[in-house]
Amino acid sequence: MKLGLLVFELGLERNDISRLFDYAQMADELGYSRLWLGEHYDDPLNYWSNPEPLLPLILGHTDRITVGTAGTLIRLHSPYRVASSFRLLNSMFLDRVDLGLAGGYAKEVAVQALTGMDMDTFVAQDRYAPTQEVISLFRDEPQYLEKSLFVNPTAFPAPHLWILSFSYRGLPFVLESQCCYSRTLFHSVAPPTPDRASAMAFREQYEAKYGRPAQLNIAVAGIMGKDEKDAQQRLIKTSYATNPFYQANILGSPQQVTDYLHGLTETYGVDEVIWLDLDADMEHRMRTLQALSPLIAAPISEAPTT
Repeated sequence: MKLGLLVFELGLERNDISRLFDYAQMADELGYSRLWLGEHYDDPLNYWSNPEPLLPLILGHTDRITVGTAGTLIRLHSPYRVASSFRLLNSMFLDRVDLGLAGGYAKEVAVQALTGMDMDTFVAQDRYAPTQEVISLFRDEPQYLEKSLFVNPTAFPAPHLWILSFSYRGLPFVLESQCCYSRTLFHSVAPPTPDRASAMAFREQYEAKYGRPAQLNIAVAGIMGKDEKDAQQRLIKTSYATNPFYQANILGSPQQVTDYLHGLTETYGVDEVIWLDLDADMEHRMRTLQALSPLIAAPISEAPTT
């Protein structure tokens, strides 16, 4: 199976960005599929809000792993600027760049600082239009070239475009736009229903239409401890324990976490899982990387023992 990673913050090592590069390099060496960084504006102690400046540094510190955002809060940005920035990045690190598009937003003060709009004006806008515009800038490029609107460097392909959501309801849009799809289970609003049938139907339709397999994954959050009690105690030490927007999907021993992640591939009809480690200690997160790495070489039908 494929196993990727999601990072929102540095935990206790808030001021040591080198630890993020250590984490990325270990993930690269162990064969993890991708590393995504989140975009958030609600914590003054976070090292980053918009992770874009970190992406080329991580790509330069690694050799194989795909790097990107999950997700870029596209409603807070110019779609043209985002498309141009990520194509330029993909021209330097060809086929290793992901652009995850998310429809979320931030607190009013950040919304106003980024867009110049008050919250009422911002919320009244079409929330899907910026995502559609980014996709169109790549998919419908000839019509923009006729208007002399260039997403440079035009000789290079687009990054991998990912749509992020809570359920499989958006799969028809993903099929039409030729994007990849990541479904999160760790947001508190995410419905628990697997809906594997929708995922399998999407896969068949995508391959029939485009002649290549669809990319579909599940993003989950948790902590691996010595046992379930240890993992729960580790969660209590983090801000996630009291954050109403996030939930831990799995808190357990190495075997419990491994079994859970492996089971997701069959339950949800995916071949890749994205792991958001909620532990506050980066050193512990890196030990978890080692513990989970046997999953990467394991067939989907057979979970490794730890």
